[in-house]
Amino acid sequence: MTWIKTVGIRTAWDLRNTDPKRIRRKFSVTLERTVLELQGTPCIEMNDFDEPRQRIMTSRSFGKLTGNYQEIQEAIRQHGQRGAEKLRQQGSLARAVLVFLKTNPHRTDLPQYSPSMIVELERPTDDSRPILHAASQALQRIFLPRFAYMKADVMLLDLVDADRQQLSLLDTPQSATDRARSEKLMVTMDS
Repeated sequence: MTWIKTVGIRTAWDLRNTDPKRIRRKFSVTLERTVLELQGTPCIEMNDFDEPRQRIMTSRSFGKLTGNYQEIQEAIRQHGQRGAEKLRQQGSLARAVLVFLKTNPHRTDLPQYSPSMIVELERPTDDSRPILHAASQALQRIFLPRFAYMKADVMLLDLVDADRQQLSLLDTPQSATDRARSEKLMVTMDS
């Protein structure tokens, strides 16, 4: 910040009391915005917390390294279920599921492997069952038993608003009935 001292600005108070246009001419638009913010004029928009997320990720470290497929599968199922709950809470549907596995990169004495796989869903959904099925498929394809994993992640991708989803021309009245039954089941599970 010694470069700013050349124009007589030594403190944040000095910066606040400076003409923003002068600062922009001498330095940058970013510093001009900082001056405006210090003067009480918002210039930098904060993320809107009411906006739905573009992707939902659930993950957690195992606590200990494991190569046990059942333990990892259970973690993936819990992450997928929790992600589906979050999806329903924000009123979105997912079009794809991404599954990651990670070994510990700080353990140089162990072989490293951090695979991931995306499985596209047949149609956008917030139903836990197809989400868990897709996550399970991905896990089966990427899991290798010779590694000690420290973490598993599930990310729901390509989210769309449930009220604005694109319906398929191939949907039948039976599909609508199945969807209604699925929604009822998910409400029951969430409560």
